Amino acid sequence: MRAACAGDLCELFDLLLSGALVDAQDSQRWTALSYASWHGQYEIAQQLLDSGADPDVHESYSMVDTPLSLAAQRGDFDLVRLLIAFGANPDIYAGVAAARAECYARWRGFHDISEFLLYHEDRRTKA
Repeated sequence: MRAACAGDLCELFDLLLSGALVDAQDSQRWTALSYASWHGQYEIAQQLLDSGADPDVHESYSMVDTPLSLAAQRGDFDLVRLLIAFGANPDIYAGVAAARAECYARWRGFHDISEFLLYHEDRRTKA
């Protein structure tokens, strides 16, 4: 998980090749993808997703932020788009506030991300 925070792609490759569990959780129940999302590590997040990381590793109302809610809170539109492209569910209620990623984005003033997530929430419900 330190490799995800530091953006150390070489260390991440070594860990994945040595069999590290891509969705392992720490004592806070965060995964490497959670840390990559919070620290804005796009390349790390992409490698983790390419390696099978689950963008929805936590169930709704689990009191733990999802990678999507973390990226939305930071205002990282590139990471939000990446997570949605890999199937992240924008309808999951996450974190202590038990809110959707769109709400976190709106509360922090990231209206472009909020609109994007609303669009994708709507598309999922109509599919």
